[in-house]
Amino acid sequence: MAAGVPGSFHGRLFPKASMNLMHSSFAVQWLTRVPQEVTKEVSPAWNKGRITYARSESSKVEEAYAAQFARDMKAFLTARSAELADDGLLAILMPCRPEPSLPSESTLMNILECLGDALADMVKEGLLSEAAVDSFNLPIYVPSASEVEGVILLGTKNKNLGCSIERLEEMRFPAKLSSTEEVRVSCFHARAAMEDNLCKHFGSDLNVDELFKRYSDKLEEFSKSPRFARIKNLANLNVLVKRN
Repeated sequence: MAAGVPGSFHGRLFPKASMNLMHSSFAVQWLTRVPQEVTKEVSPAWNKGRITYARSESSKVEEAYAAQFARDMKAFLTARSAELADDGLLAILMPCRPEPSLPSESTLMNILECLGDALADMVKEGLLSEAAVDSFNLPIYVPSASEVEGVILLGTKNKNLGCSIERLEEMRFPAKLSSTEEVRVSCFHARAAMEDNLCKHFGSDLNVDELFKRYSDKLEEFSKSPRFARIKNLANLNVLVKRN
């Protein structure tokens, strides 16, 4: 049986101890908010000119995103732990970055940062304001398997989470950007995920079709770059958590 319920998955959605099996697919990489530090000009973590932490000038940006993810993941697991019955299972499928890479080496985030490159070009041509782009950041963080494991183990140690890890498995696969068609498909996926955020932030000032045309060009450039050759593997994380 499946059910759709209103509310944020970072908080409670179901009655206490009412679920025997729960599944989350490609959701928890989305943060509840962009970290406040990266949007403030006076902050050492201000992320000027970038929309992710992948190519930010300061390590403080990465740290702010990682801290926000840890808080949000803890809230998500706390809510699910309360909703699961004894011995209930929570299966999580999410993007991750291969161990032992750095946050800035996440292939997925570098692919998304190409969208920031397209926005920057539109600023240079007077199609968007610099201030609007500087204030736009994607609320996404791609963790490593050890980061996710650390949040769960810390919560269990502090007795905030009544659950344990049954399985934690990283699966690697190459990013598919080797042909024009693969770049086009990747661009479609990004547009489906990001268009709403972009339109809410930029409003009628943004020509979305023009942006994603430029994004496709940037992706093709990135796919041929030495940086992509170094970090071309994507990864997903399978986590199975049991309620104790």
